[in-house]
Amino acid sequence: ISDGSLPFEGKLDNLKLYPYEISSSKVEELYSSSKSKISSEENSSSNLKDGLVLSQNFDRVENCGQTDALSCPDGMSGEIGVDESGKANHAELVNNPAWLESSDCKLGKCIGLDKGNNYVSITDDSSFKPGKTSFSLFSWVNVEDNSDNWATVVDKYVGSDNAAYQLNVRPSGELHLDIGDG
Repeated sequence: ISDGSLPFEGKLDNLKLYPYEISSSKVEELYSSSKSKISSEENSSSNLKDGLVLSQNFDRVENCGQTDALSCPDGMSGEIGVDESGKANHAELVNNPAWLESSDCKLGKCIGLDKGNNYVSITDDSSFKPGKTSFSLFSWVNVEDNSDNWATVVDKYVGSDNAAYQLNVRPSGELHLDIGDG
């Protein structure tokens, strides 16, 4: 999600990426949902999972290499957040972000980042590269302290053509989204 170069301090939960623009009714449904996971069984009439390429709820963490139920991406080791989209875009929890219980989070469990050298990394996938088309990024972010510098919550750079997106927290605490279409 980030390379840790502009560390973010706070909590992150329910990160989702759709390779298209989601409707305002779907945004409302995502925000008002009291469920922490989107699975193929639930919300089948609302199609919340249609086209979803990333769904990091941080409710399920596995240890790479210690379970047969999970295929770990090349180069990942240790704890990973399991991608619930069905696309196996699992997230490596680098340098031990805090694994927080439901009482500290918005929906189910979440991760806490301490502005140190911990962050979440997801292996590159072509589905994360919207190019010049619409996409939707959805997440619950709780900023704790970023008063001394910009901090990166999510970033994706796609080579030298400047096709990118980046969600930052300004020193004032405001969220800032940068989008480059190449």
